[in-house]
Amino acid sequence: MSHAQPISCLLYMFTALLCLATPHLTYAQDTTSDTLSPMEQRRLRSLQSQITDALKNKDYTTTLQLIDKAQEIAAPHTFLLQRAEALEGLAQYRAAQALYQRHIDLFPNDPQTPALKVKVQDLEHRHNALSPKHTSGSLQITSEPVGAYVSFTNMNGRLKGSTPTVDIPVTRDTTFYLIISKYGYLDEKRTVTVKPGEKRVVHVTLERDSSVMTTLPEDTTNTYSRGAAPWVLWGVGLAGFTGMLLSYNHLTMLSRNPDATTRQMSRTRALFAASTVAAIGGTLGGSILWIIRTPKAPTMQGSRLQFSPTSITLHF
Repeated sequence: MSHAQPISCLLYMFTALLCLATPHLTYAQDTTSDTLSPMEQRRLRSLQSQITDALKNKDYTTTLQLIDKAQEIAAPHTFLLQRAEALEGLAQYRAAQALYQRHIDLFPNDPQTPALKVKVQDLEHRHNALSPKHTSGSLQITSEPVGAYVSFTNMNGRLKGSTPTVDIPVTRDTTFYLIISKYGYLDEKRTVTVKPGEKRVVHVTLERDSSVMTTLPEDTTNTYSRGAAPWVLWGVGLAGFTGMLLSYNHLTMLSRNPDATTRQMSRTRALFAASTVAAIGGTLGGSILWIIRTPKAPTMQGSRLQFSPTSITLHF
């Protein structure tokens, strides 16, 4: 016998011993059965039988209760498929889908894996079919009269606008607290709830505020205004009066001066006469024009009186 044969035998024996010492790494569903006591094993087999019977009878609630009891002594992943089947029977498709997917991840080589992948996709479609359609809704505010100021307060904060407002998009149940206001009218407050898919239009008719004196006519051609002409004429009269006093004073000084010439006296007299005419004409003309353009006393019908913090404007 050659020296190679003993060496080969030794290598073979060493390889065999190494294989026996290496643990088996395949994933078993029940990895705790070897560590359970005989009593726990009998109880687990009894629960497994009851779970199978409950699933056959489509008693899914009882199935889940039995699985919870069995999980107290079994490995966490032992009843993944049974629990997923019970949840699927209760129409909890998203939870069942997660458990089926977990089984696929833990046991990719399981012969059931291809069928479970198809079931996961089917459960996704069934879940989407039961989910509500989140279509967008909208809210619009109109008012009589138009142009009212609108303040929207909702869960996202405060928005502002004027009527008619643009459509406000709504993607979930939203409650709006509205304040519609316009000068001369009482504020209107509304609470409006809009759901997804609902297109809602809220029309508000504002009531007039009796504390504000306003009427409907919009004709403002006869505005309460005397214009600038009377003031210009009064200015001419005041300037003429001033010139008259100055020219009269100068004329008096010339009359007392023996050296004054006839030409100086004539020019001063002409200036005095012109100033007198300007003073009388301007003052008289401005007063007449003021009286002529004075409006009649306003009445409520056919008139419009507007108040603001700094001024009062009357239209008739």
